[in-house]
Amino acid sequence: MNSIVASKKIEQNKKHFFNKEFILEHINLCKGVENEEKLLPLSIPKNKEETVFRKNGKSIDKIHEFDFATGAKIKTTHFDYFNDKKIRSIDEFDIETGKIIRVTNFILYKSVTEFDLNTGKKIRTINYNLSETDKISSIQEYDFSTEKLAKVYIYRKRTNTLSILKELNPDTGKVFKWTSYKEDGKTINSVSEYDSVTGLPIRTLYFYNDGLTVKDIHEYTEDGHWHKLKMPNNKEKQQSQQTYTKSHYSYVADIDKETKKRMARLIDNLFRNKQSKFEYINV
Repeated sequence: MNSIVASKKIEQNKKHFFNKEFILEHINLCKGVENEEKLLPLSIPKNKEETVFRKNGKSIDKIHEFDFATGAKIKTTHFDYFNDKKIRSIDEFDIETGKIIRVTNFILYKSVTEFDLNTGKKIRTINYNLSETDKISSIQEYDFSTEKLAKVYIYRKRTNTLSILKELNPDTGKVFKWTSYKEDGKTINSVSEYDSVTGLPIRTLYFYNDGLTVKDIHEYTEDGHWHKLKMPNNKEKQQSQQTYTKSHYSYVADIDKETKKRMARLIDNLFRNKQSKFEYINV
């Protein structure tokens, strides 16, 4: 029964420890203790710290923190050059590999850069709002092989929903795709495409409220001027133009201008000898 009491005591303090062997050692020490009040006190082990001062010998430049059990460096805290009580950035390291896994920067605004555990390469940087540090302002994703910028997600300040997604060519640094989202952060508003080498615009697609059906397409020339393309009569557009009636037909589709003109010419041929002309019917 005493062993159970000792184990419960240890269980309550587990959250303070990082090393399984350390916990087991204290459980063994507590076995056989007759009085719960005589249980050995469990002191919380502290990580070793190493303070690095600047050349003046007074101002703190950084503090290294080492794991109490393994001695591995797990964190480095950098301090502001003019105020050593103000944290500039924090580097966090993997306890097993020693590779950097996260850097939190506090200069101007808070940002967190994450690194791959296996390669140590930069994966993404999360930037937070200047005034509201719990809200994300943007996320930068990096190309896995080159660590160069590949994507940028920009969020609205008021709603914190996705506003813009920029996709870049890692080799040239040029944006080749720019996607704009509606207020909900999910429905696409428009998509602009650019030359990934020159950065010049190619075309922009504008969508209806469903975010799927293309409303307009603007194509750009080499001198930067754009012209509006005529939309094809695809199935989705035809369905959007359906006019319902009370007849036994399920619907009657609206006739486009070109079809009306062809019908007018056909009627003219049929009534060639008549004075009535349908060629210039207002369509």
